[in-house]
Amino acid sequence: MKSLTAIIMLSMCVMFLTATLCAAQDSPSAEYLKYVAAISTARSIKDLTPFISAPKLKELDAMPPSQQEQCLKFMQTVTAKNVKVDSEKIEGNRATLAVSGTDACGGGPTTGTVLMVKENGTWKLEKENWTTTYH
Repeated sequence: MKSLTAIIMLSMCVMFLTATLCAAQDSPSAEYLKYVAAISTARSIKDLTPFISAPKLKELDAMPPSQQEQCLKFMQTVTAKNVKVDSEKIEGNRATLAVSGTDACGGGPTTGTVLMVKENGTWKLEKENWTTTYH
């Protein structure tokens, strides 16, 4: 009887820990919004590495430091403001986000598509494309 009680207690602990770990993982939308927020405060491109997929990190690491600095300044200049995620579609380890915000250069509305990939249990930025229509 004691061993049955112990097995039941152990099973309940495992289920609780699994549920807690799953709930603790942020959604692709949450990770993308963290990335957008981090751009404005980043002092180095390295500050953004927790949010970027491994293949994209390889590309960034291949750049000389001066080019990385220019890349960060460009990102800080053109990244949309007031970004929100309008929809999220998850398919396995990939997610597509429809996003919108205010164009950083012209101030008008802008929309985008963001591709996220799950690496080691964390959603990372793979690619983003933004479109702004000027009137």
